[in-house]
This record gives sequence, C-alpha cells and structure tokens, in this order.
Amino acid sequence: MSKHAPGPWAVVDLGYDSGRQVYVADNTGTTVCDCDWSHTDDECEANARLIAAAPEMYEALKEAEAELYQVPPADNEQLRTLEIVRAAIAKAEGK
Repeated sequence: MSKHAPGPWAVVDLGYDSGRQVYVADNTGTTVCDCDWSHTDDECEANARLIAAAPEMYEALKEAEAELYQVPPADNEQLRTLEIVRAAIAKAEGK
C-alpha cells in the first residue's frame, strides 16, 4: 500500500462571503483533498466527511478482519462478511 497522510483527518469548512471552500486536512493542517465543485454543497460536505473518516475506517476494517479470521465461521454469512471486509481493505490498498 502506498502511504497515505497520517490521520486523523478532519473536514475544514471555510465560509467565504463569495462562496465556500470545503476540504480535508491531516493532523498537520496539510490538505489531503479538496472538494470538487461540480457537486452540490451538501454532496461536497458528505464526500469530505467520508474521506475524513477513511483512516479510522481502514483501521477498523483491519481489526474486524483479524477478529473474523480468528473465529471459526458459523455460517456462510460470516464468510461473506469476511470477504466483503477483505475486498474493502484490498481496494483501500490499491490491490
């Protein structure tokens, strides 16, 4: 996996009189990404919140994978959940 900016990330919403700027910054204040203004304000804010949560969600998925792997599968639904978790991790890692 290529290294991402260290978390936590936060949504930064600057209200300007002539318009708004919404972006996500890491814990040093460096911009991780900014909003694509081809979307509505609500969509930009929702996208920014989702992106800001990415480092924590990635870590949560890694922990969930480890826990699911340790427990013998009770049924096909548990196996399906493990596959979904692993697919999301692989997507985050660019695999």
